[in-house]
Amino acid sequence: MLKRLFSSTKRPYIPGINSPENISVDLSGSTLSFKLLPNQDFEGFGERVAPASTLNAYNPQAFEHDLYGLFSNQSLYSRRWELYGVLWDPQPIGSIRANAHLMRADTLPDGMSCLNPNQFEQVINRYLFNHGPEQPEFGVRIAPVNWQVYKTHDTPWVYCEERDRNQADEVAWHAFAFAPLDDNLFVLANFYCINSDQKDIINEHFRNIIGRVISTFDLKYRPEIQAKVMRLQNETERWAYTEQRDPEEWVYPWAWHRGSREHGHPPIIVTEPGTPAPTYTK
Repeated sequence: MLKRLFSSTKRPYIPGINSPENISVDLSGSTLSFKLLPNQDFEGFGERVAPASTLNAYNPQAFEHDLYGLFSNQSLYSRRWELYGVLWDPQPIGSIRANAHLMRADTLPDGMSCLNPNQFEQVINRYLFNHGPEQPEFGVRIAPVNWQVYKTHDTPWVYCEERDRNQADEVAWHAFAFAPLDDNLFVLANFYCINSDQKDIINEHFRNIIGRVISTFDLKYRPEIQAKVMRLQNETERWAYTEQRDPEEWVYPWAWHRGSREHGHPPIIVTEPGTPAPTYTK
């Protein structure tokens, strides 16, 4: 408890930061191993989704479909982490809602593969567009921000952030980490960072925690996937992720309204569109 006694905004107390849990998930023969901070919720709630030990990546019925028909998912875990400042303030100075999913790209054309870095970047772009301009009710955001490729283990992880267009008013933002699993499958780790005090130093603490977690992600492919990667690599002229990317210059819809599920409408009906959605190209 000495760390809590002397904690501050500059050096926050983060419960469990030095005692993470070792977790391993069987993804139909491939294995995802990582270290995860224990759940810590200021309001006393337990973890929303306990870490899965096994998921069937090839059972269509196991996936939950999104409302846009673009991506389906299975939950891997859902936890919350708190950062505490000075001892006399019991409220956290920042929170991270961390979750991960096994994702399926439902509209990826035949002949394309998430295992191909160039084509996987297109999948990431499509996900970010859906998370941004296709959901304008959450405000105008920019992505990808702070693009980075983690190469700490066999399988690279692509990291990026989604930030408010007007960061002066930003109190929360998303960070993502993506890794391919098979042709239309990938793993997505999502970090929702709540910084009510809007202090840059708290955002830096968030990035340090997130980087610490991502650096433990170790995705090992089953032999069939390894062979597929080798075949695709031999067939592809350029096999590398983009090391640095600027945010996309997406224009949000000028006019839109919510759709009616009862009448079979999509969640958002756009009446004056902005930038059209990205399309997949081989």
